[in-house]
Amino acid sequence: MIDAKEAAEISKGYIKELYGDIFSDYRIEEVELDYDDSPTLWLITISYEDSTGGETYQKVFKKRSFKTLKLVASDGEVRAMKNYNPDV
Repeated sequence: MIDAKEAAEISKGYIKELYGDIFSDYRIEEVELDYDDSPTLWLITISYEDSTGGETYQKVFKKRSFKTLKLVASDGEVRAMKNYNPDV
């Protein structure tokens, strides 16, 4: 079974692989081991600075976006990635 640190690194790497260099300043926000699902899943929420609004926009607003990933705890396979809104 992978541990929380490995799950977080896999999650961050998965986002970077899909989106390239358009995001920066990755942070681990939430980590949860969900035994209710079969197989057992890690739920990892990662935040990052979203630079898709352009350089001037980023200097003024510093927008952070969030994604939650589900990984199989036994081997780290990514099963899902969803946008996460912490304000809801």
